[in-house]
Amino acid sequence: MIQDEHTTWARIEELGGTIWFLEHEMADGRLDSSPEIISKLSEMRDEINAAVSDACDRFHIIHPRDYPERGSNGELPPAPDGYEYYWDWYNRMKYGDKEEEK
Repeated sequence: MIQDEHTTWARIEELGGTIWFLEHEMADGRLDSSPEIISKLSEMRDEINAAVSDACDRFHIIHPRDYPERGSNGELPPAPDGYEYYWDWYNRMKYGDKEEEK
């Protein structure tokens, strides 16, 4: 099934939140780190990595592993025309396009 951009982002967000929650619960001792939980976390990490890679390929997003070096000011150079850095895309999907409000 081919997912649209928002559905893909929502799945990445859902997986990330679930992973964070389970790891937090284990770290605080509220959840045993059973082999089943560890296995499920591994599966979710694999799925989120695949979803991010898929989103990067389909929606012209630059994966964080492919980011260029930051300039002397600590900033990334502008993304090439038609491309967007992953975290810019992620935040745009989460919070909306703030540029449109100007």
